Amino acid sequence: MTTLLELAADLERRDAVVAAEIDSVSRLADGAKEIASRAGAIGALLDSAPAEHVAMDRAETEAIALRDLAETDLAAASAVVAKLEAAGRDGHDVAEAQRDLGHAKVAARDAVARVERIACARATLVKSEYAARADLPNLVAEARAVAGQLAELSRVSASGRTVPEPSVAGLVEWAARVHAALVVVRGQLDVERDRLVREANELGSVVLGEPLAGNSVALVGRRVRTVLAG
Repeated sequence: MTTLLELAADLERRDAVVAAEIDSVSRLADGAKEIASRAGAIGALLDSAPAEHVAMDRAETEAIALRDLAETDLAAASAVVAKLEAAGRDGHDVAEAQRDLGHAKVAARDAVARVERIACARATLVKSEYAARADLPNLVAEARAVAGQLAELSRVSASGRTVPEPSVAGLVEWAARVHAALVVVRGQLDVERDRLVREANELGSVVLGEPLAGNSVALVGRRVRTVLAG
């Protein structure tokens, strides 16, 4: 009886160890995946930024030219209205000039707003670039912390234990190696846990006198202790 209880307890202990390792592997894999995603986003932003600046330069030049033209038209329309009013004119001519002035005001306002929108977009892009460059050292530090934890897992291959290079490309390449290494480790752990489950069910079948399959190690351990204690 003591031997059977000891066997059950040993199986539960080993199963708990494997379960903890699986949790660690899953957590580290998620961490590496997140780092790869963030590094990819930083790389995409910094790669596309120069072309976006060129496009904004072109758009800004066109917008400023249109704004200047709209403001010139507005000044001309205002002058026409002022001239007609100074001459004491009224009726159709004044009404038409005032309509033209209204259209010119709208066009000028829209042109100014377009220049401002481009300026805001540029400021947002510059801010995003700054934030991306500032986040890169933090990301490298996080990756090195994950690498340090990986080094503590005996099952991880040498390629999965390396420290990432401090660059976007280095982080992405490192994360890919880590993922491949952890896939192998997770497979080994799953096989080991399946074996523990089979051993536990075989033990449970002997103690309980009935065939068991698919029960967890912890469940079998509880049933075995209940039967043997009774």
